[in-house]
Amino acid sequence: LLSLPAYTDEHLARLGPAELIDRLIADEDRVPRNLIEECARRGEAMTDRLGALPEDHRYWSATTTRGDWWLLLHAVMILGRMPGERAGLLLVGFMRRLAQADDDDLQDWLAGYWPALFLNKPESVGSPLRALCADRRLDWYIRANALDAAVAGAQQQGSEHLAQALTELAALAADEEEDWELRLSAGSILLDFPRAAYRPLLEGLAARQERWGARFSHSDIEDAYAAAEDKPE
Repeated sequence: LLSLPAYTDEHLARLGPAELIDRLIADEDRVPRNLIEECARRGEAMTDRLGALPEDHRYWSATTTRGDWWLLLHAVMILGRMPGERAGLLLVGFMRRLAQADDDDLQDWLAGYWPALFLNKPESVGSPLRALCADRRLDWYIRANALDAAVAGAQQQGSEHLAQALTELAALAADEEEDWELRLSAGSILLDFPRAAYRPLLEGLAARQERWGARFSHSDIEDAYAAAEDKPE
């Protein structure tokens, strides 16, 4: 077995942005945490390089190397560590590129992490993130992941923002022209925030699902509303 890479903080501090990226590529899935943290500390110098990745076709082609593929995942994680609007907008750009490239593997690796990756971003990032949620040109899966992040951000901003986010979420779930999987994803999030106004909508969605493989059932709705607690995943 190969030993895991190890770098002292002092060594990493002496490397330039290009050299740090070379290490990310070479170490693939064995990148140590302090390398990620050092990249995040480089600020604009690093975002300039990472921000170019979504438009660089070398990283999204059938001939992409293992190291280049892992660089994309690390880039998203590094941007998640960076506070500020620019890092947040670049994350939205990565989400769009993931959908356009149909990279299901990378989407699966990042699924569930998006709310945390956007947690330290300013409110101004919410608008482009919500625009991605509403963009029907994109596959439902990345849009559902964006919904998770958008609602988490709204919850962090306070009850009024959360109420507005849930209203928008319910509109997606009720839209008969929308992708069915996205509607169920929106319904699943609504179930985590049981509000009386949305119960008939959730009951209707539950009734239309096949028993096998259903996202949520009538009993799930009963349990959520009986508890009457916000329990986002």
